[in-house]
Amino acid sequence: MDPGRVFYITKSQPASGVVYTILDSDSTTRLYTVETSQKAKPHMTLIRHRCPYQQMAAPACHYPSPSPPCAHPPVQVPFGGSNSGTVVSTVSFHGLSSKIGISLYSGPQPMEMTMKRSDLLAGGRKFDSPLGRMQWKGGDSIFTSSQKLVDQHKRVIARYEKRSSLLSRQMDQFILLVQDANVIANLDMVIVTGLATIEYTRRSDKEWDEVLEEVAETVFDV
Repeated sequence: MDPGRVFYITKSQPASGVVYTILDSDSTTRLYTVETSQKAKPHMTLIRHRCPYQQMAAPACHYPSPSPPCAHPPVQVPFGGSNSGTVVSTVSFHGLSSKIGISLYSGPQPMEMTMKRSDLLAGGRKFDSPLGRMQWKGGDSIFTSSQKLVDQHKRVIARYEKRSSLLSRQMDQFILLVQDANVIANLDMVIVTGLATIEYTRRSDKEWDEVLEEVAETVFDV
């Protein structure tokens, strides 16, 4: 069984906000950069530097959707100084509703998607996409930060595995398990929805930590 194509994710935190870098399977070639903004919208900007599937033929998608990520010459957009590339998507978080708004620019026409919680306590997100109804959902254990992308046929399309920690130098992994033509044509969408889910969770966890720290200071007068 094909184990899937592994991409690696690194994270840095300059003063401007968290920056994610997605590397190819060689752990060197930069494919995407995701720059974040804590307050101003958009909260995330996905920049594509290189397509990992340059030789793949462009497939037909199910319904109006972004064109294949490598099917047309990219528009070089200087972004963040040294990060020149193609801005293919932006993300906005909606705090009160917990919805995540996704704007995709890969195709001939921009496309909007909304990611919603499956229920009030769920950490994952469901959304309608060019590949049908999909959902990023947590792993099988509450003690893991892993996420998996499941389609309406219950196929696991991709998986995010957190490997980095204070004690480990490993990089987080983004594994594309299904590599058929339609999935590859919508790779920008798969990447940005996964990173949006991860970043929203990171921000929520940070906010809870700050609340608990404030409560502890009040109760114990630290």
